[in-house]
Amino acid sequence: MNYWAIKKKYPLLVLSMLVVLSLPLHSEGEMVNLSGTLIYSKQNSIRALDLSTLKSRVIYEEKDGFPMFLHLTKIDNKRLLIEDEMNQLIKELDLDTGIAKTILHGLTPQYISGHEKLFFYAMSSDKAQKGIFIADMEGPAVVSAQIVREGSREQVIQVSEDEVIFYQDEKIWLYNIVSGVLRNLPLENCTLPKVMRSVTGQLLCFDATAQQYFLTDLKGEKTEYIPTLRSETAVLYIPEYDALIFGKTRFQFFPELGEVIDIWSYSFKGKKEIRLQKNVSVSLGSAIWLNK
Repeated sequence: MNYWAIKKKYPLLVLSMLVVLSLPLHSEGEMVNLSGTLIYSKQNSIRALDLSTLKSRVIYEEKDGFPMFLHLTKIDNKRLLIEDEMNQLIKELDLDTGIAKTILHGLTPQYISGHEKLFFYAMSSDKAQKGIFIADMEGPAVVSAQIVREGSREQVIQVSEDEVIFYQDEKIWLYNIVSGVLRNLPLENCTLPKVMRSVTGQLLCFDATAQQYFLTDLKGEKTEYIPTLRSETAVLYIPEYDALIFGKTRFQFFPELGEVIDIWSYSFKGKKEIRLQKNVSVSLGSAIWLNK
């Protein structure tokens, strides 16, 4: 039975179906108390989303070659480090001039404020040497130390003023920038660390077996599962609002049939989520927040 036959025989049913399909699955714009700017990468461009107006604009775009900007990190409100994944380059982007300059070869940059240090993942051209490195931002072309061989290509996560964590060999490791001490953390079921909820001193992890997010302290003693978050992609934590920025997949009918990803925010305190931007594929480390 085709659509028009259904419409003729069951007009109220057809009308009801159209109304249901036109209704949003989640409300948008309500109770959005966020402000500042969300900077995120989208293929070969860097974009800015005003969290007060939810209006987006392109602030940097590279048309030569096939660059893919997958990871960002903030130096300050005027400068970012961006990863050109296709060319394995880390570039510094000046937000005032829109000019980007290459500073070194590597991936997944993470700037650590207070120490002027840069963590990144790199490998030699023959792939014989690879791992997580640390460099001095005053001269990042000269690598000061290799922290660990292999390691994850995800960004390290700053968990305190002097410490970062990262994933390797199915374990979570903590590295002290000052002492140089590296030790394993007793965290179970943390398939990969995501973001640090600094307000409570808890790490957000994803349990791949249970397909669920949970918060835990670094001793692994205080675990709190978050039932409202399922298999979404954690992207960024904003401590000023105790809010998580994440990507959520949805199925759409128009204009093309298939799955798309939207940017959402989740309030830990209010336990509410709000959609911020449609059709933007975001991943862990692909966005930063500026308080302006």
